[in-house]
Amino acid sequence: MNRAVVEIKNLVKNFGEGGSETKVLRGMSFEIMAGETVLIFGPSGSGKSTLLNIINGLEKPTSGDVIIDGVNIGLMDDSAKAVFHQQKIGMVFQAYNLIPSLSVLQNITLPMMFARMPKSEREKRAKELLKAFGLSELTNRLPSEISGGQQQRVGIMRALIGNPPIIVADEPTGNLDSVATKNVMKLFSELNDKYNNTLIIVTHDQSLFKYADRIVYILDGSVVKEAAHRSKEKRESATVSVFHRAMAKASVKDRRMLRILDFMMSDAQLDGFSQKELESTISLMDRRRRGEIDGEELYKMLDRPRKRGGVGLYEPTARHIADGLNNILGLTK
Repeated sequence: MNRAVVEIKNLVKNFGEGGSETKVLRGMSFEIMAGETVLIFGPSGSGKSTLLNIINGLEKPTSGDVIIDGVNIGLMDDSAKAVFHQQKIGMVFQAYNLIPSLSVLQNITLPMMFARMPKSEREKRAKELLKAFGLSELTNRLPSEISGGQQQRVGIMRALIGNPPIIVADEPTGNLDSVATKNVMKLFSELNDKYNNTLIIVTHDQSLFKYADRIVYILDGSVVKEAAHRSKEKRESATVSVFHRAMAKASVKDRRMLRILDFMMSDAQLDGFSQKELESTISLMDRRRRGEIDGEELYKMLDRPRKRGGVGLYEPTARHIADGLNNILGLTK
């Protein structure tokens, strides 16, 4: 990580004119190095989203420079800038921005259609992403036919399909529960490890700190602090330790349930469990094995929010575990 892939220099952004002018960014400067995972952290109204929109070419700064991979985008015309951003940056929007009339598959492949990638190749990539996210069954559905959390993940897949060197995400986990949040962030980390993508993530959620190499704190349009956080090795250790610690210490009975869970779920899904969620899930799975609850009751208890006595898993995860356990144990109902 010794090359700056994004350079922000004395960036100023004002909205309005004269007496009604609002200063949003106030001479902001910092760098992001190639391969880093950087969180832009600050409260609502601090200028985070405006900064991301300028990096992504959706807004023009009042003054200052944005240099991406050595290119000053302020010196480019709109047409050249659009092509440049298409090649360099994948954007994950907080509000999904899916096209209602297009299927999930078509929404994901849209950037590659504009890039004139052959239909067979872009659909193959999209289906691989859908499988990795555990959402293959949504391929032909419209956005109105899937949940908000599923729409968010479709938006993430759309940003990832071209494997851009830079991924910019505006509150990418804002509508996800704890397990889905950890799964999404683990996937971002895996992409960073495998392809050395640079990840720029705007958030006000401190629970995401553990995934960052560096945190840029902004307040009232200015950078107030930059802090290194954890190395990749420590981040990976933090995300995988719960399941592996449980497996190492489990009783024979619990180890059987853990192995079944390991068989049914991806590493990213397993890494998403907190200690309490994992313990509760294993206990309920064993109750199902012993016939104390049926499959539908298992599903409902896994899906039910913690404050109402459930585990609080993401709904598709709860359904996957309940149905998968039935199949593996040869149970019905």
